[in-house]
Amino acid sequence: MTTLFGQVPLGLDPSRKTVDLLRVDPEEFREPFFEHTVNRLREERGGEILTVTWDELIEDSASWSPVRNMGALIFNVGRCGSTMLSNMIRSHPGVWALSEPEPLSKPELVARRSMDLATRTAAETIYNLCSRLLEGRAEQAGKTLVVKYPSWLAARAPAISTSHPDAAILGLYRDPLEVVASYIQKPPVFAGGMHAPAATQMSVTPALATMRRPEPMTAAVYFAAIFASTLVGMMAVPENRLLILDYRHLTADVDAVARKVFSHLDLPATEETLSAVVASTSRYAKSNDDGVKFDPKGAHARRALTPRTQREVSSVVEDTMAQIINHPAHFRLNLEESP
Repeated sequence: MTTLFGQVPLGLDPSRKTVDLLRVDPEEFREPFFEHTVNRLREERGGEILTVTWDELIEDSASWSPVRNMGALIFNVGRCGSTMLSNMIRSHPGVWALSEPEPLSKPELVARRSMDLATRTAAETIYNLCSRLLEGRAEQAGKTLVVKYPSWLAARAPAISTSHPDAAILGLYRDPLEVVASYIQKPPVFAGGMHAPAATQMSVTPALATMRRPEPMTAAVYFAAIFASTLVGMMAVPENRLLILDYRHLTADVDAVARKVFSHLDLPATEETLSAVVASTSRYAKSNDDGVKFDPKGAHARRALTPRTQREVSSVVEDTMAQIINHPAHFRLNLEESP
């Protein structure tokens, strides 16, 4: 077998312990989410996809060149503009930004939930190898890799950041009442965890173990606990690597945020790049159609929480919110003076 280095991992199957690979240019990843691009590539080039076992990938990796090309990790609380932030960063010509790539998120899920030590260890190895493939492909294309992780992995930020010691870290959050309102209106895939065994809950929502909360646990309390857990995960990474952003920054002064983000990533930003960043925010971030606009009062509106539900959420997140707002790595922007 020729070396697999230079291939891009598209997905993996933990039950079969296989990884799907394809030799593809980073410029092909133009959709908002990694999954969207992979679905298109499977349809267009499915016959070229190579499926290898975890053992074959591990064996082949012995011949790979060293690479450390992870420029930044993005952690977020969900429903907070993280896709818009990813699109902004993708506008930089020196960046390959991937939003929620399964080859990195799924091994983390296996490593976190498996009761078998050998399986957890193998999953951690596969995570690192998939990351090396992505970093290597980015390097070959003359780009720096930036990865936005799913919100439910933010509690794992300290462990993930340890795997990428040179990467800058971005943490993004939004008003918890708005986030919880969005989750209640359109429940995420992890909503079912509310009824899962305690051990499973703790893997996603460690805040449940120590927080003060009303009884019985409602959906609002559960989602608020997830929110708090993601903030705690963000703040647990090394302070000198971290930049914390409030969603309001993205909507108040895109140019100022972009300059700060690229500086944090140690990337130059020309006026042309900054103009492209601003242009990227004019469309609905999660749509493949550039003509779709964000409509907060219509198609994308959220129903406000009731006063009682607001109190439930606040009782869970108030301490953690105070900590993140006052964190030394928190970006400061005078919102009153911003356009």
